[in-house]
Amino acid sequence: MATSDFREAVSSGNVELLTALLVQKPGLIDDFHPCGCTTLCLAASGGLDAAVRTLLAAGARQDVPGQAVPPLVGAALHGHESTLGLLLGAGGDANAINESETTALHVAVAGGYQGCIQQLLAAGAAVDARDCDGVTPLCYAARHGHTASARQLLAVGADVSAADDTGNTPLLFAASRNEQPDTVALLLGAGASVAETTRSGVKALHLAASKGLMTVLRALAEAPGVLPALQTRCFEGALLLPPGWLTWVPQVAINCRLPYSSASQESFFRVP
Repeated sequence: MATSDFREAVSSGNVELLTALLVQKPGLIDDFHPCGCTTLCLAASGGLDAAVRTLLAAGARQDVPGQAVPPLVGAALHGHESTLGLLLGAGGDANAINESETTALHVAVAGGYQGCIQQLLAAGAAVDARDCDGVTPLCYAARHGHTASARQLLAVGADVSAADDTGNTPLLFAASRNEQPDTVALLLGAGASVAETTRSGVKALHLAASKGLMTVLRALAEAPGVLPALQTRCFEGALLLPPGWLTWVPQVAINCRLPYSSASQESFFRVP
């Protein structure tokens, strides 16, 4: 196991000490710290470019088997663009994964780090890579409301309807997590459908209504095919909208937080 002096040298940015340690204890260069990361990963996660250069020059590996977090993932997680560039330039695998099968692209998208996203895509990162739950980077962008990141992914062919292991698509994530109508509109414009459902039969409209996300509901209401989706029963058997009602969303949100109850929604959708 790597000794604490390696960690201290990296965390303090003391390149002279780090260089001396690499000369004294070269066999520890790729050993793990208690956190399961290598010294190179610690330096990359901290965006410490001088330390990263020193370690790479000394022969530190980026692909050490069993490491909890590869250096690329650590750099992308914290949005360190220059560090990411160093690692990619030294031959780092743009598709390296951590313990939960999450790639550097996943974490860069989650943080909305567009510069890192651009570098990773240019280096060949798989745009539709899946983590241990089957979630793609586009789903991460939708879940966190990062419209610009979602646009970057769609521009290189991300699957707009790729569902995770529970049936959640990017649109379903976007409709349930944030008041981000621009993300919803972007996904709909890229071909997402309001008819998409989770494995439990829940649609984007149900999810947005349950959270009271009025601007998201308004964006969904403008999508093609919205009336059949509104008339579809959710997993508890309740209709979001009775047949014959208009799909126009007013400014008020009466009952929008109770989409699965039998309460009247006459104040939520206008009766013709």
